[in-house]
Order: sequence, then structure tokens, then C-alpha cells
Amino acid sequence: MKGISVIVCCYNSSTRLPKTIEHLALQNTATFDWEVIFVDNASTDHTPEVIVKEWQRYNLHHVGFRLVSEQQAGQSYARQKGIATALYDLIIFCDDDNWLSPDYVNHSYKLLSANKEIGAVGGQCIPTSDLGTFPGWFENRKQHYAVGRQAEKTGDISSRGFVWGAGMATRKLLFETAFSKYHSLLPGRSGSILSSGDDNEYCLRLLFMGYRLFYDENLQFVHYIPSGRLTEDYIYRLGEGFKASYTTLSKYSLLLFLRSLPAHVKVKTFLSSCLKLIITLLIAKRKWSRSYDAMVIYFLTGYRLTYVSHESALIKRMYNEFRSSGYPVS
Repeated sequence: MKGISVIVCCYNSSTRLPKTIEHLALQNTATFDWEVIFVDNASTDHTPEVIVKEWQRYNLHHVGFRLVSEQQAGQSYARQKGIATALYDLIIFCDDDNWLSPDYVNHSYKLLSANKEIGAVGGQCIPTSDLGTFPGWFENRKQHYAVGRQAEKTGDISSRGFVWGAGMATRKLLFETAFSKYHSLLPGRSGSILSSGDDNEYCLRLLFMGYRLFYDENLQFVHYIPSGRLTEDYIYRLGEGFKASYTTLSKYSLLLFLRSLPAHVKVKTFLSSCLKLIITLLIAKRKWSRSYDAMVIYFLTGYRLTYVSHESALIKRMYNEFRSSGYPVS
């Protein structure tokens, strides 16, 4: 159905949700249908009661409202439940601490409806906190919190490889397709575990399908960051989460990069990796990775060597299937 579904995944969100719901209630939408789906992800506080109470305050009879439960802990599971519940063809992922600007839903709908080649679009995030002022290190590490501008100006950011999951607008069919056969290779966040990268993985799969990633500076939202998440320990755990996902995500990115090279550069890269692989077989060379060069050869030619991991083979098979499936769809 034509319209847009806003999915809010919630875990022990009772104190954060009132402001989030207030900003959803202030959305300027008049020409299309939309709904808000709250997914309670195994909360142990009063999150469900707060959702119902706060939503009822605004008498939003023209907006669809649903509260569903997902007992499997983890943001990826909660989002999948939201997608399965959604009525409409377009989706916005709104975190429980995101305050969307009044035109966010309207602008997302118009942008995706008018540009069929866009798989996902992200906006500009403005931070706020109960601290009043942010720690001195925050400016240099704000990207860890998905804060700031995602590009210098509005436009295609496919070369970046991802848009932030917070505030991401995308298409229901694409999300379902991206994970219908190949489940996420990353765990995603779950409670206090700050594993990361599942948003990036989705964006990379969109690129596999031939869709584009877009940034629009007119899509603005506030990210509320409590003082408990502005500590050295928290930022360290965020960094560890990013590191844990890097090995997998880098394989997606490498495949896309190699496939984008001109033919003569592909040949040169292939021959270089063959030479380095032979040398590492004859003489141990620490500066070269046998598995890396085997993976480069495999991604360029499809010739699978012993040193290519199962994960690399899975990612290449996924790429080939997506490319042969007729995407992008109009």
C-alpha cells in the first residue's frame, strides 16, 4: 500500500519516549497515509504503558498506531518485526531517542516517491544532552553517535557505502528482499551489547542490488544522548562494536570496489594478487595476507582458492544473485 510506516524500536525506553512521541505528533502530513509502529523489544520497565499513555495524549486519529512485541532481544530482530507489521511501502526507522523535525515524514515520502533509484536516504543529526555541554572529546568522535552531517551537501552518497540507521528512510520491499534469503551476517545491538554494523550491511546490500544511497540536509532530527552514554567507557565499547563488524563489512566493500574498477585496472589488480599469493606460498611474507589476495582473485574471477573463507563465498554468491534478479525495480 502507498504510504509510510514509522518504526520505533524500544528497549526500556519509558523515560525517552515522551519527547520522541511528541515530535511524531507534530509531523506535517496531509496528502498520504502513514502509521507509527512501536516495537517493544523485551523491555523490563513500563515501556508499553508509556507508549499507550503518551500516544493517547495527542488524539492522532488520522495516524495508524500499533504496539507490537518482539521477545528476541536485538535491534535487528525488532526492526524485522516492525517491517513484517508495516502496512505501507515506505519505511522510516526512528530510534527511541530521535526527535524528528516537523517535515521529516512528509519530505521522506516525497523524496522516495519521486526517485525510484534511491534505496535509502539519511538526514542530518543534531545532538542534545542532559549534560548541557558535551565532553571535549565529543567533537572528534561524534560520528560514533551518528551525529552531524553525512555529507557536505544534499546528494548521492553511494560511494560512502552507508547512511545511518537512525532516521533512515527506505522501502519495505527492499528490506524484506535484502534479508529474506541471506540473514544478517552481523549480530546488531542487543540491550547493553554495542555490536554494530547491521545498518551498514543493509546499505551495502542495497548497493549490491544497484540502488543508490542519498543524503538530504533537509531531513533533520535531534538525537538525545544522556550523560550515561557520554563516558570514556561507553565510547570505548562503541569502538569495539565497530571493530567487531569491520571484517565482515570490509568484504562487502571490497567486492563493490573491485567490481567498479575499469577493465585494465582489474587485470592489473588480479595479476598483482596472483604474484603476491605465489610469493606467500613460497616465502612467508608478513606484509601480505594470503587470504586477502585469494579473496581478491575470487571476487574478480570467481575462482575459489582454499584460502577464501565461507563468508566471502556467501557474500559473492549474494552479490551475483542480487545482480541477476532485475534490480532496481521501478
